[in-house]
Amino acid sequence: MDCTGGTQTSWARLGGLCGPTSGIAVWNWSNWYRIGPGESWTLSRECNVRVWGQRVEVRPY
Repeated sequence: MDCTGGTQTSWARLGGLCGPTSGIAVWNWSNWYRIGPGESWTLSRECNVRVWGQRVEVRPY
């Protein structure tokens, strides 16, 4: 997932919904990363089973 800083510094993390079936999958989150104005980061998270969804969370710094 590519994240680009806007006009303010932010925290961002990537989550993957991992599990053998969607009914028993759990969210697996990356660490929080500080992304400054104009910076570009690529966040990734690995699963050893099937990925059922992904989500990015962004918070003000």
